[in-house]
Amino acid sequence: MGLFDIFKKNKKPKIRESNGNRLVPTKSNQLSHPTDYFSIHADIKNLIWIENGAKRNFVPDKGQKETYKFGGIVVTLSLSGGEEPSLIDMQQEIKEPLSSEEVPSPPYYPNYKSLSPEQKYKYWQFLSNPYHCQRDISYVFILYYGLERHLFTHDFENAVKTVIKLREIHKNSSFQSYSGNAIVLSCLLHQRADMMQVFIESLNQDYKRGFSDNLYLFALHSFDVPLLAKDIMRLAKTFGFTNTNYIKGYPDVFEQTMEKLIFDKYTTKNIILKDITPRIQTLPKTEMRLFANISLMDEVVIVPDMISSNELWKVMNDLLVNTHESVKKHLAEMRKNKVVLKKKETKKPPQKIKFDATKESDLLGELKSNYNDLVTKHFIYIQLQDFYYKYRDLDPEYLEACIRYCYEDIEILDELNKVYVNQEIDRHKKLGSFYSNEDLDKDIQRIKKEKFRGRIPAFSRLAIIYEKRKEYNYAIKISKQAITYYNNQGMETSEFEKRIDRLQKKLET
Repeated sequence: MGLFDIFKKNKKPKIRESNGNRLVPTKSNQLSHPTDYFSIHADIKNLIWIENGAKRNFVPDKGQKETYKFGGIVVTLSLSGGEEPSLIDMQQEIKEPLSSEEVPSPPYYPNYKSLSPEQKYKYWQFLSNPYHCQRDISYVFILYYGLERHLFTHDFENAVKTVIKLREIHKNSSFQSYSGNAIVLSCLLHQRADMMQVFIESLNQDYKRGFSDNLYLFALHSFDVPLLAKDIMRLAKTFGFTNTNYIKGYPDVFEQTMEKLIFDKYTTKNIILKDITPRIQTLPKTEMRLFANISLMDEVVIVPDMISSNELWKVMNDLLVNTHESVKKHLAEMRKNKVVLKKKETKKPPQKIKFDATKESDLLGELKSNYNDLVTKHFIYIQLQDFYYKYRDLDPEYLEACIRYCYEDIEILDELNKVYVNQEIDRHKKLGSFYSNEDLDKDIQRIKKEKFRGRIPAFSRLAIIYEKRKEYNYAIKISKQAITYYNNQGMETSEFEKRIDRLQKKLET
């Protein structure tokens, strides 16, 4: 008998009836053996974690660490941060609810053991078909927590395939973000270019691409996977290109035009990132907290900050600008010849947006607990800026909160650079066995010279806000501040120089 041959749909236990209504099982008639009542979907029957009983398959890690090396980068993962939240205790009570709608949603960061008996019943129902559209994303996350552990230490390939299928159905943005990041990193750590390609081919909808642009670029670089024109279009704002009217209105023309420009320069329609940034080991590093699993979530992975590469940023930005200008001329020529190209309809019906108070509480809690860690604090500030800007139309106070956190982030930049330099030097010294003394000295000198070279979204965000308010002098002032900062870091400033030129013209009219 296989490990999970017990997961077959057997005869349903009898539930006592009263006046024609089904009773919620009591302690005496609870579903004490869920595997006699529910079937488990074939895709996941070997991927769920069981704590006890004859089919127990989970043995807690005892401080073991896994070290991976790829592309000159060293990543150490410790997967013993706490009790696995998806772990199923087969001895716990399960009750069929009288009404499924009356069962409250599980709490934020749910785990199986904390579910009520009725919630456990709903979770077992979900396990029979995890690809059914699920109104309550909490149950999806409980399953995903266990799959995340498989991604890094156990049944990697089947876990990837299952998560990709789950991503097709469950469009929740947090789930898409966590799962996208985890798949990319696990493919890197296992050096599985084939599974990375499977994942890339699955990204056929916009909602599936809501994960780290930086990690995606790092994976393409590591596996020599070409960067396509459609990728560059999707990442336009990441590379400082904000005039996306033609990308949205005439995507096919824009893509074809860009492919031609790429071919003229590289004699191929695609770009290999290693041709632009051959030594990513010299790039600044960025910390990423990738895990949704609360027993792993404290793990931090340090990867190269691809987006901070001046060479990559300039090539991509120039390509987008040149494509934009070529498309503009092409469309003007078509209109001159009385050829009308239909513009793609990009407007979506307005959707009501509800303020996420739970997310706000989580972010503010993270800020409080990391207030003295300036590097982590900087990245939390970015998340807060994005969060409040999203809700700017609901209440003016949210836009003001966004502005406040932009300025607070800018105020810590000088101290952030000092702390970052010290942390990077310490980290390189700890990895001294992987470098020659000469290379270590060179890296330390480079770190001191370059400092923190990550881009600061607060500058662009404030400039955009002030420009939309027609407060052009404030927008110019913050743009000049950005130029001063980036010049000191030895980074590209053309975005802000062009913005100032445009704003000066608006002031003159």
